[in-house]
Amino acid sequence: MDSMCGDQDDIRDDGIDYEPFITGSRRYGTPNEKSDIDMVILCRSKDAYELLVAQADNKNDAIKWGRYDTMTTKALRFGKLNLLVTKHPATYRHWYEITEKLVMVASVVAVTKDQAIKAFDWKNWEEQYAN
Repeated sequence: MDSMCGDQDDIRDDGIDYEPFITGSRRYGTPNEKSDIDMVILCRSKDAYELLVAQADNKNDAIKWGRYDTMTTKALRFGKLNLLVTKHPATYRHWYEITEKLVMVASVVAVTKDQAIKAFDWKNWEEQYAN
């Protein structure tokens, strides 16, 4: 049976536990009082996803693809919580790996919002972060 964070069959021994995690300015940037909380989840269950959509603040926005549509991620807003939902383990791993790299960068120099957005762009991934 599907669970919200993935089927056991889908989870490989790749060092990622597929649990929800925080990304964005609260993790590697400079958050302020207006900053939202960005959380990435792997949602393999259609029922769980539909429940999330039904409870999202703006139903019309919830059913549209988020700005990261090339990565098959949908952004669902719950107050200050911005839930970034994907159905694909590869996309989850992409979010996880970029977030971890940005955390490392942030330990040396501040990461701007524009830099983070560019880092998450699939097209820039290979150029900037593959090594």
